[in-house]
Amino acid sequence: MTLRRKAREHALQLLYQWELTGNSPAAIEESFWHTARAAPQTRAFAHQLFTGAVTAAPELDRLIAQHSKNWRFDRLAAIDRNSLTTRRKIAPPPGKTPEERAAAERARREREMAESDDPRIWWPTV
Repeated sequence: MTLRRKAREHALQLLYQWELTGNSPAAIEESFWHTARAAPQTRAFAHQLFTGAVTAAPELDRLIAQHSKNWRFDRLAAIDRNSLTTRRKIAPPPGKTPEERAAAERARREREMAESDDPRIWWPTV
């Protein structure tokens, strides 16, 4: 797995934990990196993506709510909101990765996380 791909995966996990717990981004990262393994470059890129998504969250939430058809924003599941947020913020910039490959990578990462038994990832069951 490439360092950038792993960083995107970590950023999605950090963003999910941030939304669920409401803790500060610094506290989330401190807790997360205590158990997660990653090369320094991977951590740095994940941090950049995560903090960028947190900073842009109000604007991204507004865009998601504006374009959600037949769903109120507050009724979207946290994983769905985070998936949409990561598609807007964490995904590689347009032109850097072919869209089909980027979409396939996001879907694979979301599927892996949804099927994970990793105790660091808590997925609510309905």
